[in-house]
Amino acid sequence: CQIPGQPAPALTPDQAAQIAKNAADAAAAQSVADAAAQTAQAAKEKQYAEKVAEEAEKAGEQATKRTAAAQAKAAKRNATRHNQEQEEALIQTRRPMFNLN
Repeated sequence: CQIPGQPAPALTPDQAAQIAKNAADAAAAQSVADAAAQTAQAAKEKQYAEKVAEEAEKAGEQATKRTAAAQAKAAKRNATRHNQEQEEALIQTRRPMFNLN
């Protein structure tokens, strides 16, 4: 026990060794805790990246479906227009070509 105003008593070699061991153990425990925190953070980041990739894949699939639907609709519209043009051409060829003047 230290008396106020008096110098602190010197540590014994065993006390100094115990303090050094405690400091080393604390540093090792902190290292393990830091590594665990980094691993947990990396796992969260990986999970987030996988979620974003999955959402992007789904969005890509939806975009592909919408594109295919739009292409099918355009093809149908073009086919309908082409059929109408053919019908009009056929009607034109069947009309009598009389000039009544």
